[in-house]
Amino acid sequence: MQTRAEAKVFKGFGRGRIWAAALILVVAVFALWQRLADLDGAALRSTFNAIGPMQWLGAASATILSFWAIARYDRVAHWALATGVRPARAGSAGIMAIALSQMIGLNALTAGLIRWRLLPEIGGKGAARVTALVGLTFLISLAVLGAGVLALGGDALSVAGFVTAVVLMVPLFVWPPKLLARLNLPLGGMAWRIMALTAVDVGCAGLALYMLMPPGSIAPLMFLTVFALALASGLIGGTPAGVGPFELTMVAFFPALEVELVAALLAFRLIYYVVPAALAAVVFGLAEWRRPARRTALAANPAPAAMSLRHGEARLADAGAHHLVGNGAEVLLAARAGGALAALGPMMAGGSPRRARRMLEQQAKRTGLTPVLYKCDARLAAAARQAGWTVLRLAEEAVVLPARFDLGQPACRQLRRKLRQAEGIGLTIERTEPGWHLAELSAVAAEWARAHGGERGFSMGHAGLLAQDLGPIFIARQGGRIVAFVSFLATKAEWTLDLMRHRDDVPPGTMQALVARAIAEAAASGIPRLSLAAVPAPDVDHLPPLLAAAHARYVQTGGLRQFKAAFAPVWEPRYIAAPGRVALLTGGLAILRQITAGPSRLSHGQPGPEMASAPAKPEWTPTT
Repeated sequence: MQTRAEAKVFKGFGRGRIWAAALILVVAVFALWQRLADLDGAALRSTFNAIGPMQWLGAASATILSFWAIARYDRVAHWALATGVRPARAGSAGIMAIALSQMIGLNALTAGLIRWRLLPEIGGKGAARVTALVGLTFLISLAVLGAGVLALGGDALSVAGFVTAVVLMVPLFVWPPKLLARLNLPLGGMAWRIMALTAVDVGCAGLALYMLMPPGSIAPLMFLTVFALALASGLIGGTPAGVGPFELTMVAFFPALEVELVAALLAFRLIYYVVPAALAAVVFGLAEWRRPARRTALAANPAPAAMSLRHGEARLADAGAHHLVGNGAEVLLAARAGGALAALGPMMAGGSPRRARRMLEQQAKRTGLTPVLYKCDARLAAAARQAGWTVLRLAEEAVVLPARFDLGQPACRQLRRKLRQAEGIGLTIERTEPGWHLAELSAVAAEWARAHGGERGFSMGHAGLLAQDLGPIFIARQGGRIVAFVSFLATKAEWTLDLMRHRDDVPPGTMQALVARAIAEAAASGIPRLSLAAVPAPDVDHLPPLLAAAHARYVQTGGLRQFKAAFAPVWEPRYIAAPGRVALLTGGLAILRQITAGPSRLSHGQPGPEMASAPAKPEWTPTT
């Protein structure tokens, strides 16, 4: 059922846009009519009838190749936006949207509406996003390719424009700005794919028209360049099939071949616009007729409950930015990072690591992404290595067994000293629950973020999760004022340390006292395992140079490792694995880019004004 929000998606394409397109059409047709008023009708019919069967066959073949590329536009867009639509459905919807919209006109509006109708599960906003992404990237690629073609002619301005465009695009392939990284788009891979598809699409469309011209009448390179310019003018005008601006541009550049060009344009309109639109209309009508049956087939399989799984990180699926893959014995926590589908951490449930790796690979293949195992354990790493994947040690996870934790052991000497410091300053520690003290906790988190370069994202916790019931929170007070807190992601089998936030003037030993209290609480609650989370491996010499450099720049490990080592944990190795060195490098950079970009806009519970009015806990009794 159409919602009010979705009904407003295409509001911007209002009457003004329609009247502008109508005006452009009238002016362009009038100018074209004035230009071709003296055209010999008999000569035009004779030239049209002279188009041979092989020319028609060549034009039809080029049209098929062009629409093959058009289908791939939508596949790339759905892949980039992670809509979850199968590539085959995305491609067929794209073909019908383009074939019908280029005949109806107002391409962005009509194509978006058709995509929305054919793919109701993505909603009006999803259809608008796909349409906007396809249209914008196509126009940018068309401009870059056009400048490149003109640059072949040696024109200095064209060469400078082409080089500038390429230089400006290079940073997007490696390390896009933080604002773009927040969109979680695989910019590099998407740009290359759209550029290649644009070259195939426009090149084959131009070839279809060129095949209908008299052989040898125009130089191919010049003809394709003018065709691209005419195509752009037709798209910008928004008239049905670009009628008017397209023909006017072509005729203006080749005035000596008006009769031959008009005959070829009529044939091109028939084979490239009318026939595909008619076929698309038939398929669209059949899709509408079968719509009730398709809606029944869209039911989703229920995901396993995160609380019943092994590791605390599974609770990130409840936060909205991650999801659980697998409904049987093998369960992985997965998240999108650019062009990669990354499984975070070890397996969330028991089962076969080999089947879990295959499951991730199949899921990634369905969505057009590259599978990556990020911070996986030794069992998953071994299964990946057996499959021929590239596997590298990336981090170490600090694990404490609460029931066996002994503060008196020699390895905890430094910890005992820190705890004595905390006791001497009147620090009180208490356990609170999600939803309490949000205004104060948000203030502490904001102060910490200002001092540490902002929040991290993706696999890292952020203050937006405090409003959700994901696990216990422990706060430290000094003189009744909250000076620090730690939060955990909790399942029945494990607590995983998530947030560690403190004020600038936090007393020494505060953070150690918070974690020590959490270990004691976990032991009393019968929690068998408490994870202090992972820290990067002390050496990264084995990583690819580009990934190692980014790792060294954005990850600081010394103080964090020393803090966790004070609890005498068991250090469990964690690995990154992908099907090949290139996939590992690109996937690792995409993950690191998402971490440094900050909390994803897709995650729920972002800190906001509502936190200030959240109810506080009515009573609290400080305990040490």
